Parts: sequence; structure tokens; C-alpha cells
Amino acid sequence: MYQICQQDETQKRRHKIFLFLLRKWFDFKHINPKFKWSDFKKWIEPEFKKQFEKLKIPNSNNILAQNLQFILNKLYDYAQNHKCGWVYCQNVQNVLLYFYKNISEEKRIAETSIPDFKIIKINYSQAVCENFLKLPFFASA
Repeated sequence: MYQICQQDETQKRRHKIFLFLLRKWFDFKHINPKFKWSDFKKWIEPEFKKQFEKLKIPNSNNILAQNLQFILNKLYDYAQNHKCGWVYCQNVQNVLLYFYKNISEEKRIAETSIPDFKIIKINYSQAVCENFLKLPFFASA
């Protein structure tokens, strides 16, 4: 057994930022369902600066902002379609996806040293097709 992931402040900060953005996205979407990233950025910037001092929220033309909008909208739509709304934001679980190809690799995995992270093991040996993974459990997302 070995550690697959050491305590990493950068990774923990990324997850903390994403959770912050997710919760603020749900709040702002409730107030103003049709808005631009620039409106959202302006609304959260003061609190974001307090919590994440030296970091900046990306501008709308930035690929990170576009990716965030995409995934935040998907999560919001999922929560609305399943009528779980804000409760959905409260039950966020940090995960580490561990892809392995055979049983010997799976047995080598140990629990992560990052508190509050859950390891999800995915055997990809049967899912490889032309250098891509088929993930049927994501098909309906």
C-alpha cells in the first residue's frame, strides 16, 4: 500500500474555491436567473477577495471562466431538475478519482491523507476504446 496523494494545500484551496463559487452561483441564479459572468464576478468579488486574498476571479473571455460557467450551470440544472436546490450545495463531497487498470494496482491504493476527500476507484481496463474511456455512468449527466 502507498499514499496516492499527499496533503496538498493547493488542491484543498481549489476545492474550497469551487465550493465557494458553487454556493454563490446558486444564490445569484436564484436572484437573477439570466445573468452574465461579469455580473456574477462583480457580485462575489468583495467576498472572494476577503477569503482568497491574492487570487483573482477570471474574466468572462478566459477559458477557466467559461469552463466554470459550464459546470456550474450543469450542477444548478441538475439540482433544479431533482428539486434539491440549495441542499445540493450543502452536501458536496470532495473526491479523488483513482483510475486503475488491473487488480494489483487497485490493491496498492491507500486512503488519501487529505481530510474530507473520498477516493473513488475506477477500473478502466474494460472501458478503453481507441484511447478514450467510456463512462456509461456519466451518459445521462
